[in-house]
Amino acid sequence: MALALVIRMARRARDFALGFTLLAAAACAQPEDDIGGEATPILQQCAKDMCGEACVSLDSDPNNCGQCGRTCPEATTCAGGQCQAVCDGEQASCADGCAEITTDSLNCGGCGHACVPGQACKGGQCVAACSPPLRACDDECVDVQVDAANCGACGFICGVNETCEAGQCVALCSGALSSCAGACVDLSVNPWHCGACGYSCGPGGSCSQGKCSDAACAPGLVECEGACVDLAADANHCGACGKKCVSGDCFQGVCQVACATGLESCAGSCVDPMSDDAHCGGCNHGCSADSHCEGGACVQSCDPTKNLAPTATAVSTAKQVGEEQYGYGPSRMQDGKGYLDCATEKWHWLGVAFGSLGYSTYTWSTPQTIKRIEVETGNACSGTAVALASATVQWWDGNAWVTAGSLQGSGAIRTFTFPTEVITTQLRLYSIKPQLIDRAAVIYEWKVFGC
Repeated sequence: MALALVIRMARRARDFALGFTLLAAAACAQPEDDIGGEATPILQQCAKDMCGEACVSLDSDPNNCGQCGRTCPEATTCAGGQCQAVCDGEQASCADGCAEITTDSLNCGGCGHACVPGQACKGGQCVAACSPPLRACDDECVDVQVDAANCGACGFICGVNETCEAGQCVALCSGALSSCAGACVDLSVNPWHCGACGYSCGPGGSCSQGKCSDAACAPGLVECEGACVDLAADANHCGACGKKCVSGDCFQGVCQVACATGLESCAGSCVDPMSDDAHCGGCNHGCSADSHCEGGACVQSCDPTKNLAPTATAVSTAKQVGEEQYGYGPSRMQDGKGYLDCATEKWHWLGVAFGSLGYSTYTWSTPQTIKRIEVETGNACSGTAVALASATVQWWDGNAWVTAGSLQGSGAIRTFTFPTEVITTQLRLYSIKPQLIDRAAVIYEWKVFGC
């Protein structure tokens, strides 16, 4: 009994001594504070990195990205110890921002994987770029001249019963019919496409077995279902007997397309007759080379340098003696000789005393569109006349003279611009006054422009 008690007491003493020894060893392993030399608490055991007293991952922690305390900005995250943009969908966050790695030739298949020149990125792979006449559409090289899903342009899909020819959707013909000018025709009987597209039998001709022959009907008509019809315009027999136009419009043997409001079907295309130069006001009404279509009418195109004055008849209050004996009449205002030519050329003077209402008028045989005028005047070459002091600009509206304003400027060239263009047959400078009372007013040249 006493022996057992002694043995238990000895074991307790051994355990106590061992525990004290381990505690002392741990205390000796602690680092000392740099300032006081006192021991700090035991370091935490972290799986990766430690910032302060917290375990962190410097590879992915947005508040300690790459190093303790480095915080990533908003809309970014930490990856690989670097702050990177947060990208949507299939985009990848690369050094230069979010990239669509399936199509980005600089980051094709992954960040930094750039395709070499002459290649494009498709499906994350660097492949050869499209060569003419092919074009890239939805990551594929296609020929928009014949591709029904990209006819003429990427994404332009032809209808169910259409195919793509020369970049245009045309009817997909079946059986013995052929596609000509966007319509299915029978080349064996169509006089506008007899035997081949575009081969016409001419007025009064008919087509049989692909060959032109004389028609029994009046010139320009053919027999269809017992009646003589015009295959060029008959919506029930458009281009061929029995060929009906869904749109109800037949032009030159081809059914016209259905157009949106404001547009008109002409030769198989939808055009705006208010502005189309080739179909101005209606199909096939083309404007000349020097005109364009405005509001459904052909109007003359304007050349801002074209002087309309030489085509007008000029009259004024010129002194008869000056006009008849010395050649200083109103025609001198429109001879193309300005104040720079006055040393060798004659000019026009108006025998008007200061205060009287002198005038000079241009008259055209047809209406003219007028926007601005220029008047050259001065004292340079006139010993007996001086520059004009003022003049009022007026135009004839068909019933009365309308005052538009006054000449502007004080130098050799006086100008006036109408607020809006006027269309008239007469234009005049009214109430012309010279700078000196006892002298006549001089006009070297008076130019008129349509724009």
